[in-house]
Order: sequence, then structure tokens, then C-alpha cells
Amino acid sequence: MSIPRLDWFLGAVFLGAIVVYGLGSNVRSEIVILFYVYALLGLGQYIPLRLTDQVSLAYSAYFGIGAYTVGIVSAKTPFDAAIAVPLGMLVAGVIAGIVAISTQRLSGYFLAVTTLLVAVVFERFLLDADALTGGPAGMSFERGFLGLEVSRQHLLIAGAVIVWLVAVAVRNVMRSDLGQALLLMAKSATAAESVGLETSRARIVALFVGAALASLAGSIFALNTRYVVPESFGVGVSFLVLFIPFIGGAGSPWGCLVGAALVAYVLQVAYDFSAGRLLFGLAVLGFVVLFPAGVLGTLDALRQLAGQLGRSRRPSSSNGT
Repeated sequence: MSIPRLDWFLGAVFLGAIVVYGLGSNVRSEIVILFYVYALLGLGQYIPLRLTDQVSLAYSAYFGIGAYTVGIVSAKTPFDAAIAVPLGMLVAGVIAGIVAISTQRLSGYFLAVTTLLVAVVFERFLLDADALTGGPAGMSFERGFLGLEVSRQHLLIAGAVIVWLVAVAVRNVMRSDLGQALLLMAKSATAAESVGLETSRARIVALFVGAALASLAGSIFALNTRYVVPESFGVGVSFLVLFIPFIGGAGSPWGCLVGAALVAYVLQVAYDFSAGRLLFGLAVLGFVVLFPAGVLGTLDALRQLAGQLGRSRRPSSSNGT
């Protein structure tokens, strides 16, 4: 089995195990759906972060756009939520594209701060636009898709398929010539331009796609809860999403799934403790410092070390005989 297909297979096995775990109880299904949400948010952050070396802190806004689009369309219009999902992705992507165009000359810290302002403004908008968003109290709506009632079992299966398809697509792009050029751009924009890559357009497209995935995560979140409230889309979400690729391992998009699984489970457990969020933040910071390659990167390094140790012992054992 080739390496790409092995990635696909292992990813499918991992997600299949997640689905089986989620079918065990309502609490587990909540954790799994939350995992899907964080996985899509992490993959959305991964694309501009890994491929074009851009840090965006506006993901709480894009996440909220997806959720509130589903809520508003379902509660205030005669249209089906099936229209709201792609509409939210388009709106989030366009806003990200506008932000990208207006910040083309910014990078690093300055780009991060500018995109953080987008998240802050969006949160303020949710609180003030009572007639549209329900204000601080939020809004509730019926959970339906294509005229059918959406159950948690539907979300468990559909979410796994969506996450798997997105991860496979990102992995395939990374292995393509375009992906290699984008990875080169992350190291040196000048070098990427020398091989014919339009770096400015690549940055815009990466942020557009990342925002669209974040909006898709918001749609799944809204379809599951049937209730949206501004505090679910605070700027803290953006910082949490930023760490997901690093926790799992930024070397592969599958690391986002590992990071999302850890985040979803630990956050659910953290709710039982008064200082859970603080302890979680400290744990994440310590993990990233101690294991900068993430879970998958650390496991791969251990595998390579074990292989080197095994090869180094063979000559000595043969000499002894």
C-alpha cells in the first residue's frame, strides 16, 4: 500500500473509531461532534499557517458566521439550512479575502493583530445586532436539513466523512507540485516566485479556503446545538484553534485531527473543574514548548530513533558471532 493510501486508510480507521466511540452515549456524541468542529477549524487554520506562513486570529468570526448563517436562515427565512451552509462558507471566505487584500503588506505579528480586530468587531456585532442575531441572548431554531430532521447519528457519520475528505484533500494538495511550491513559499516568498508562484494570490486563496472551512465547522456546531449565542464565538476560540495544528503535529494535516481529539476531550473534562480552562491553557503551552513537533511529529521521531538504534546494533551482534 502506497504512503498516500496508507494515510487515507489510517485516517479512516481513526475516524471510524471516533464514530463508534460517539455512538456509546449522548455525552460521547457531544464530544465527537465537538471534535469534528475543532478538526475543521484546525484544518482551516492549517492551510494558511503551514502552506503560506500566515497567522490569522479571525477564526472565531468565520466560525460564528457559519453558525449564525444556519441559525438566521433556519429561524427567519423560509429557506432550508442546506442553503445556509454554502452561503456561510462563501460569506466567510469573501470577508477573509477582503481582509487578505487589505493586509497584503502585513505579516507575522502585525497580520495576527489585524485579524484579531476582525474577531473582536464580529463579537461586538453579534451583541449589538439584536434584530438579526438575538443579541446577548442568542437565538434558537429547528434542526433540519433538506427538509429532514437532523439527528446526532446523522451528524456523527456525516461529520466523519467531511473531516476525512477535507484532510485527504489538504494532504493531496501538499503532495502536489502546487503544494511543494506553497511549502517553499512558507520558507521564502522570493524562492516561490522564482518558480512561477503568484504569492499574493496564494495568500488570498489560502485565507479564503481556511475561512470557508471554519464556517463549515460553525454550521455543524449550529446544526448540533440548535442554539447560537455570542459567547460561543469569542476571541478565545481563535487562540485555541491556533494551537490545534501544533498539538497534533504541523507536519501533516492528520495532526489537526489528533490535536482536535485531544482538545475536545480535555475541554469536556475541564468543565468539571473550576480552574479547568486555566489548567488546560497551561498544559497546552507546556506541551508545545516540550514537544514542538506535536504528537505525530514526536511519534515519528521516536520511530526513526528506534530504527537507528536497531540498525546500529546489527553490526555488533554479527561481530560477536
